[in-house]
Amino acid sequence: MWAVLATVATVVALAGCGMLDEPYREVHREGGITSEQAEQMVEAVPGVTEAEFTAAAWDDRSRFSEVEGMDLVLEVTFDPDYHLSDLDTALDQLVAVAWSANVHSPKGYVIIVFDGGVSPNTTWAPVAQRLYGNGEDLFAVNPVQMSYYTDTSFDFSGSSGVRIRANLDDRYGRWPGNPPTTLELGLVEGPPETVILPAFVDAEVHGLDTDSGCWTASVTMHERYDGTARAEIMVDGTLFATETLSGSWHEDPDDPDDDDPATSRPPQHVELCGDHAPPAHAHVSVVFTPEGDPDRFDLTPLVVDAS
Repeated sequence: MWAVLATVATVVALAGCGMLDEPYREVHREGGITSEQAEQMVEAVPGVTEAEFTAAAWDDRSRFSEVEGMDLVLEVTFDPDYHLSDLDTALDQLVAVAWSANVHSPKGYVIIVFDGGVSPNTTWAPVAQRLYGNGEDLFAVNPVQMSYYTDTSFDFSGSSGVRIRANLDDRYGRWPGNPPTTLELGLVEGPPETVILPAFVDAEVHGLDTDSGCWTASVTMHERYDGTARAEIMVDGTLFATETLSGSWHEDPDDPDDDDPATSRPPQHVELCGDHAPPAHAHVSVVFTPEGDPDRFDLTPLVVDAS
């Protein structure tokens, strides 16, 4: 169920959260349930087809440590003919299950991944904020950051989910907590609602900068858009140039010494300079065409005229 990727050596942007102040120390306690019991509990709910729990060790590559922390990750796959009717209840119950799994003591995040049950465009952060006072949607987490695991990293594309700071003693009791007596996820029959988001938010032709000799145009992609975009520059109605843009996070190949690759995004603009720039007095327009998932995004092209 997990998509296992090659681990990328990178520095995780967690130091500012105070998570790296102290090295990870395993805490051994009685209580809770095994990972297998946690998975079986979730899989027993009608409408759930699979559950997988992982205690995922991570490290800070800049300090060459073996283990700096431990995330608790629970991924749940749902029957496509069922949907979650109460997001607060579903998240609360699944976090309680993850918190009760006595595998390795947590330090870092509890991560809940929803494969189905809701649209992959569902926003979980407000739900987590109501329940725990913190929470971050997985779509907002740079995949480069997710490569800090010591053995594997995970691909959350096509899923929705949230990560919550693993400071949950007040809500669920000291780790490992007790699992829910009866697991209620609020699943009802019927497929999840389809949520289609715009691939693009805005676009602009900036034109020719006489000082640099470069012509530019830009497109603002939706924060969740992870596909590519084709930019066709038209001069007097004729195709002049084509560029490909991407909404995905990445490590900048042009800057291998980037101290913070987790903040690198590909340029979302077209720049044509010198002899490659359109003529100064020509009529120029740009057709931005998204090439992403049609089940998640509106892929209508966006045409912008220089005038």
